[in-house]
Amino acid sequence: MLEIVGANAENTGVEPAYHNRLHTGLALVSLTALLDSNRKQVQHPPNSLTETEYLLLLTMLSHDYGHPGGRNNFPAELEQKTLELIAPIMKSSGLSKSDQKRIGEIILKTDPVSVSAAHVEAQKLSFDINKFEWQCVLIQEADVLASALPEMGQFLTECLAREWSYVDVELASGLLSPEGRESFLQYGALFSSPASNRLGIPEVVFRQLAALRSDKCVVNST
Repeated sequence: MLEIVGANAENTGVEPAYHNRLHTGLALVSLTALLDSNRKQVQHPPNSLTETEYLLLLTMLSHDYGHPGGRNNFPAELEQKTLELIAPIMKSSGLSKSDQKRIGEIILKTDPVSVSAAHVEAQKLSFDINKFEWQCVLIQEADVLASALPEMGQFLTECLAREWSYVDVELASGLLSPEGRESFLQYGALFSSPASNRLGIPEVVFRQLAALRSDKCVVNST
């Protein structure tokens, strides 16, 4: 269904430049890497999916379903619209009410304004993939992991800027500046799960921040 909706949007010229099928695919790959990293820490049997892993993959697949592009005008605006679209699909697919509720609650937490507080709450608890707080963090990490990588960050930021340019040209152009990249890495690209630490993602973010700040110091000194 996601592919059909995305292909139709592309054919009519309305598929968002960033919140599209590529983003969903990258987020799914990122979550898979995080789940695999977690498995290596807990020595999970390699040939089976747990119910929690399946639920998280389904959440990731669904989290931007029907995204119109742009950004929220108020907290969880677009995330709530996604829930309205996927609610009948989840119900007709036979998902339990508890799973539907859990998926919906996690998707609401993908609003960027919720990320920092979600990491704080999760870090108060020992890591457990079955805990709601850590499930939110894993989904949030997977949502931005590709954009946090230096190899893909520039391209994906350009995509997001192109998408935002239809609603706010000034904010869109700000994304492309060194200051915009620094702000994203510092406040948006948060990684606190043991899985992301095992993959070395926090170090990747730290090195980029250090380079940006070093360049800023050179510019200021001249």
